Amino acid sequence: MTVLGLILIMLTGVFTAAVFLGNTDTTSAQAFGQTLSGISLGGFFVAGAVTGLLFAFGLYLLFRGLRRRRRRNLEHRQVVRETKQEQASLAAEKQQLERELERERQRRATPATSEVATERTVVERQPVQPGDSGTERAPVAETSEDRRTDVGSESVTDKPRLFRR
Repeated sequence: MTVLGLILIMLTGVFTAAVFLGNTDTTSAQAFGQTLSGISLGGFFVAGAVTGLLFAFGLYLLFRGLRRRRRRNLEHRQVVRETKQEQASLAAEKQQLERELERERQRRATPATSEVATERTVVERQPVQPGDSGTERAPVAETSEDRRTDVGSESVTDKPRLFRR
Protein backbone atom coordinates (compact mmCIF):
# COMPACT_ATOMS: atom_id res chain seq x y z
CA MET A 1 0.00 0.00 0.00
CA THR A 2 2.80 2.41 0.84
CA VAL A 3 4.61 1.74 -2.40
CA LEU A 4 1.38 2.18 -4.38
CA GLY A 5 0.75 5.50 -2.61
CA LEU A 6 4.26 6.75 -3.43
CA ILE A 7 3.85 5.76 -7.10
CA LEU A 8 0.53 7.63 -7.33
CA ILE A 9 2.06 10.75 -5.77
CA MET A 10 4.97 10.72 -8.23
CA LEU A 11 2.63 10.21 -11.19
CA THR A 12 0.41 13.14 -10.18
CA GLY A 13 3.49 15.35 -9.74
CA VAL A 14 4.77 14.48 -13.20
CA PHE A 15 1.32 14.99 -14.76
CA THR A 16 0.90 18.41 -13.05
CA ALA A 17 4.31 19.56 -14.23
CA ALA A 18 3.53 18.44 -17.81
CA VAL A 19 0.17 20.28 -17.84
CA PHE A 20 1.66 23.42 -16.33
CA LEU A 21 4.59 23.58 -18.74
CA GLY A 22 2.61 22.47 -21.80
CA ASN A 23 -0.16 25.13 -21.53
CA THR A 24 1.29 28.58 -21.89
CA ASP A 25 -1.81 30.32 -23.32
CA THR A 26 -3.12 33.11 -21.09
CA THR A 27 -6.70 33.74 -20.14
CA SER A 28 -8.72 35.67 -17.59
CA ALA A 29 -11.06 34.44 -14.85
CA GLN A 30 -13.61 36.06 -12.60
CA ALA A 31 -14.28 34.95 -8.99
CA PHE A 32 -16.04 36.72 -6.11
CA GLY A 33 -16.45 39.86 -8.17
CA GLN A 34 -12.73 40.04 -8.98
CA THR A 35 -11.28 39.59 -12.47
CA LEU A 36 -7.95 37.83 -12.82
CA SER A 37 -6.26 38.27 -16.18
CA GLY A 38 -3.00 37.07 -17.65
CA ILE A 39 -3.11 33.64 -16.02
CA SER A 40 -1.95 30.67 -18.07
CA LEU A 41 -4.03 27.51 -18.39
CA GLY A 42 -1.30 25.57 -16.57
CA GLY A 43 -1.62 28.05 -13.67
CA PHE A 44 -5.36 27.38 -13.55
CA PHE A 45 -4.65 23.67 -13.41
CA VAL A 46 -2.15 24.07 -10.55
CA ALA A 47 -4.61 26.35 -8.70
CA GLY A 48 -7.27 23.66 -9.08
CA ALA A 49 -4.86 20.99 -7.84
CA VAL A 50 -3.93 23.11 -4.79
CA THR A 51 -7.63 23.72 -4.09
CA GLY A 52 -8.26 19.96 -4.31
CA LEU A 53 -5.37 19.26 -1.93
CA LEU A 54 -6.70 21.80 0.56
CA PHE A 55 -10.15 20.19 0.31
CA ALA A 56 -8.64 16.72 0.87
CA PHE A 57 -6.63 18.01 3.85
CA GLY A 58 -9.81 19.53 5.29
CA LEU A 59 -11.59 16.16 4.95
CA TYR A 60 -8.64 14.46 6.61
CA LEU A 61 -8.81 16.85 9.59
CA LEU A 62 -12.60 16.43 9.82
CA PHE A 63 -12.49 12.63 9.87
CA ARG A 64 -9.52 12.61 12.22
CA GLY A 65 -11.43 14.82 14.64
CA LEU A 66 -14.53 12.63 14.38
CA ARG A 67 -12.46 9.49 14.98
CA ARG A 68 -10.80 11.10 18.00
CA ARG A 69 -14.13 12.19 19.43
CA ARG A 70 -15.60 8.73 18.92
CA ARG A 71 -12.62 7.13 20.68
CA ARG A 72 -12.91 9.57 23.61
CA ASN A 73 -16.65 8.87 23.87
CA LEU A 74 -15.99 5.11 23.91
CA GLU A 75 -13.35 5.56 26.61
CA HIS A 76 -15.74 7.77 28.61
CA ARG A 77 -18.50 5.17 28.34
CA GLN A 78 -16.10 2.47 29.47
CA VAL A 79 -15.00 4.56 32.48
CA VAL A 80 -18.65 5.21 33.38
CA ARG A 81 -19.45 1.50 33.06
CA GLU A 82 -16.48 0.54 35.25
CA THR A 83 -17.41 3.21 37.80
CA LYS A 84 -20.98 1.91 38.00
CA GLN A 85 -19.72 -1.65 38.46
CA GLU A 86 -17.35 -0.49 41.19
CA GLN A 87 -20.15 1.44 42.90
CA ALA A 88 -22.39 -1.64 42.81
CA SER A 89 -19.57 -3.78 44.19
CA LEU A 90 -18.87 -1.29 46.98
CA ALA A 91 -22.58 -1.04 47.82
CA ALA A 92 -22.82 -4.84 48.08
CA GLU A 93 -19.71 -4.94 50.26
CA LYS A 94 -21.14 -2.17 52.46
CA GLN A 95 -24.38 -4.09 52.94
CA GLN A 96 -22.47 -7.23 53.83
CA LEU A 97 -20.33 -5.34 56.36
CA GLU A 98 -23.44 -3.72 57.87
CA ARG A 99 -25.03 -7.18 58.30
CA GLU A 100 -21.86 -8.51 59.93
CA LEU A 101 -21.70 -5.50 62.23
CA GLU A 102 -25.33 -5.96 63.25
CA ARG A 103 -24.72 -9.67 63.95
CA GLU A 104 -21.66 -8.79 66.04
CA ARG A 105 -23.59 -6.15 67.99
CA GLN A 106 -26.38 -8.63 68.66
CA ARG A 107 -23.88 -11.28 69.74
CA ARG A 108 -22.22 -8.88 72.18
CA ALA A 109 -25.54 -7.58 73.50
CA THR A 110 -26.77 -11.08 74.37
CA PRO A 111 -24.66 -12.57 77.19
CA ALA A 112 -23.65 -16.17 76.68
CA THR A 113 -24.21 -18.66 79.50
CA SER A 114 -20.48 -19.36 79.77
CA GLU A 115 -19.71 -15.68 80.23
CA VAL A 116 -22.10 -15.25 83.16
CA ALA A 117 -19.92 -15.71 86.21
CA THR A 118 -20.06 -14.93 89.86
CA GLU A 119 -19.06 -11.49 90.99
CA ARG A 120 -16.01 -12.70 92.85
CA THR A 121 -13.84 -15.73 92.32
CA VAL A 122 -11.51 -16.60 95.17
CA VAL A 123 -8.16 -18.05 94.32
CA GLU A 124 -6.36 -20.22 96.84
CA ARG A 125 -3.20 -18.71 98.33
CA GLN A 126 0.01 -20.57 98.47
CA PRO A 127 1.82 -20.54 101.77
CA VAL A 128 4.83 -18.29 102.10
CA GLN A 129 8.00 -20.14 103.01
CA PRO A 130 10.40 -18.66 105.54
CA GLY A 131 13.15 -16.70 103.80
CA ASP A 132 10.96 -16.18 100.74
CA SER A 133 11.26 -12.69 99.35
CA GLY A 134 7.57 -12.58 98.60
CA THR A 135 7.99 -11.87 94.92
CA GLU A 136 6.13 -14.98 93.81
CA ARG A 137 2.82 -14.52 95.55
CA ALA A 138 -0.43 -15.76 94.11
CA PRO A 139 -3.27 -13.43 93.15
CA VAL A 140 -5.84 -12.71 95.82
CA ALA A 141 -8.98 -12.40 93.79
CA GLU A 142 -10.33 -11.89 90.35
CA THR A 143 -13.64 -10.13 89.74
CA SER A 144 -15.88 -9.70 86.74
CA GLU A 145 -14.53 -6.16 86.52
CA ASP A 146 -11.07 -7.60 85.96
CA ARG A 147 -12.26 -9.27 82.76
CA ARG A 148 -13.68 -6.30 81.00
CA THR A 149 -14.80 -5.84 77.41
CA ASP A 150 -15.48 -2.31 76.21
CA VAL A 151 -17.56 -2.57 73.06
CA GLY A 152 -17.82 1.15 72.42
CA SER A 153 -14.11 1.84 72.51
CA GLU A 154 -13.21 -1.37 70.64
CA SER A 155 -10.66 -2.33 73.31
CA VAL A 156 -10.95 -5.83 74.68
CA THR A 157 -9.00 -6.93 77.73
CA ASP A 158 -9.08 -10.61 78.60
CA LYS A 159 -6.04 -10.61 80.86
CA PRO A 160 -6.91 -10.72 84.56
CA ARG A 161 -5.43 -8.12 86.86
CA LEU A 162 -3.37 -9.63 89.64
CA PHE A 163 -3.31 -8.16 93.11
CA ARG A 164 -0.28 -8.70 95.28
CA ARG A 165 -0.10 -8.30 99.05
